[in-house]
Amino acid sequence: MLTVFKVNARMKQWMLMGKVDFCMNIQQCDVRKKTIQDIQRHLSDNIDARVLIWGCSKTAETITNYMLHCGLKEISAYIVDDQYYENNKFLGRDVLKSSEWISQATDSDFVICGFVGQKQAKALKERLPRYVKCYSFLFPYSMNAYGNYLNQEIYESLMVDFEDVYYNLSDNRSKLILETYINACISGDDSIIASLCTEDQYFNDLTKDAAIHCFVDCGAYNGDTAETVEQVYQETIERIVCFEPDIHNVGEIKRKIKKNQLSGKKITIIQKGSWSEQNKLYFSSTGSSSSICEDGEYAIEVDSVDRVMQTLSMPVDYIKMDVEGSELETLRGSIKTIQTDHPICAICVYHKVDDIPVLFHELKRIVSDYPYRFYLRYHGFDNWQNFMLDEENERDNIL
Repeated sequence: MLTVFKVNARMKQWMLMGKVDFCMNIQQCDVRKKTIQDIQRHLSDNIDARVLIWGCSKTAETITNYMLHCGLKEISAYIVDDQYYENNKFLGRDVLKSSEWISQATDSDFVICGFVGQKQAKALKERLPRYVKCYSFLFPYSMNAYGNYLNQEIYESLMVDFEDVYYNLSDNRSKLILETYINACISGDDSIIASLCTEDQYFNDLTKDAAIHCFVDCGAYNGDTAETVEQVYQETIERIVCFEPDIHNVGEIKRKIKKNQLSGKKITIIQKGSWSEQNKLYFSSTGSSSSICEDGEYAIEVDSVDRVMQTLSMPVDYIKMDVEGSELETLRGSIKTIQTDHPICAICVYHKVDDIPVLFHELKRIVSDYPYRFYLRYHGFDNWQNFMLDEENERDNIL
């Protein structure tokens, strides 16, 4: 059976009344608001001061909306590198080429950039004239995918659900990561989570020693995970099933097979997206962050892990899910496989602001009759984070 801390109705009521201390220490400080207050003071003292936002992406739109919400309405223009310049207007304001702006930049310019990690922000600051004041507004994790982010208000609305996740996590590292993740999102300060990064996203201390014969890769991209699977589990791996709807990515997987970077005998390519059922949906492709969405450019076939694996007639040892927001539907299409084969599950939980509680509770429901443990690991802003789920008596499971 799954060993979990279950909160009964009376204890949950005491928690809400403040009669039981929570172990999570969630802060309410937002460093982005303090930056805006500092800029506002400079604007009031200097009529020549300008506020410019770097980029014309969803990130820039989120920053714009955030600054307007905080009362800073004096946004002068947007800046993009010359090679990305397409339109001279964005959200009703001018768009400047970086080369043109740098030639006329002054010490009264405030540049706001938004990246998913501070490394990119630091690189940008090093490119700019030193007299320009450059600030990074960090909206971690889900912001780039859906234009929203976990803030204090959303956290409070989901607080009980997050705490249920916290008490069900199987080690202290997972609990610390969850607490630090929430604080990073609310505060906009990612420095507090950097020390908790685990380099190997799917093949770390929880999984690398498992005997994996069949690996299901939902969101195979260009076959990069499949390459690592063959290396890590070379003594046991027999089959890697790759779900990938993007024709260009499928072509890259086939090229790797042809060049013997991947074993053609071990790879089964399913040129479909993973979903809860067999269907046809719209798909938007943007390279490494393609996703299913209503206004996608073209239609794709989708299918469930359960249906595909039934046709292949092979038990599954490991399921990886990084499907740009379709994890919940993919989970629902994997119920029979999980309940029958009890595989390791590594599931990315950063694409939506409520992914952690929603995906956790769905997994908890699916494996309620099986000995699974739940872990949370963080992999940095390039690799994000994922739950790891493992069957307790056989191996360490990862959600």
